Amino acid sequence: RLALHRQPAAAAAVASRTLSVLIRAHNGFFSQTAHLERLRLPRTRSSLAQLPQYIPQPRDEHTGAVHLHKTGLGSSAALTASLVGALFLSLKRIAHCTAPAPPEMAAREAEAAASCLLDASDRAHIHNAAQIAHSLAQGKVGSGFDVSTAVFGSQRYIRFTSAWLKGALAPPVTSARVTEMCGSAQWNSSVQPLALPARLHLALADVHAGSNTPSMVGRVLRWKAEHPQQAEPVWEKLSSLCDGVHASLCSLREESTGRSDAYNRALDAFCQCSADTVRTRDNRWDAVWHQ
Repeated sequence: RLALHRQPAAAAAVASRTLSVLIRAHNGFFSQTAHLERLRLPRTRSSLAQLPQYIPQPRDEHTGAVHLHKTGLGSSAALTASLVGALFLSLKRIAHCTAPAPPEMAAREAEAAASCLLDASDRAHIHNAAQIAHSLAQGKVGSGFDVSTAVFGSQRYIRFTSAWLKGALAPPVTSARVTEMCGSAQWNSSVQPLALPARLHLALADVHAGSNTPSMVGRVLRWKAEHPQQAEPVWEKLSSLCDGVHASLCSLREESTGRSDAYNRALDAFCQCSADTVRTRDNRWDAVWHQ
């Protein structure tokens, strides 16, 4: 959540040209274990719902340093995309954007306009600027997935070609160059909307520990570069599994809308089974599904 407050018109001339930025993080981006323990609440969803929204993170009583335990949901990308979008809207720069919208997003333009008054081209412009800002802040060009998700929502993502952006971000980075990059036709990432099938929910666990993503990614990429023969089949297997998960989710979503009765019967039967039964992939599922 990000709010931009303009100074009152009656303020001094300098103050009237300033912009006050208030940034508040959603509770889901950070571990709330310390707050639950302080309030003597069990670690449950209902307990989390009792906490105030945008609750500040605890500080060290001696140094004042913030104890930051991220949940790994892309808080830095969400912050960057929110800040860029809010600035564009506040400064009325959206109307002047020239960035080409990803063709896959065209069908969602009406939905985007209804939800937050941004069309696909507006979102594309925010996306491009946020990707540049996030890369500059992290000192490298990452996958871009977190930023893309923060702008476009749940999706199947294929990243943009990063070579041109790495070269364009070589210092010195000027405002003119950033403007040129935002409108570049080389943003060739692929974004396909993705939603879970009916009655399926994604559960995440708070392990009360964050991670340094750039450091971890760097170690994996170094291993890949040093052991290409070992890494290649691993990469191919991961890609294949991701494609399989995506295809299965899409198929289930189609079934949940096109054959809702059979889908609900199968899901009801599935929910009554133990984990061991599920792992055996009992043939009874076919019988239930085709009833």
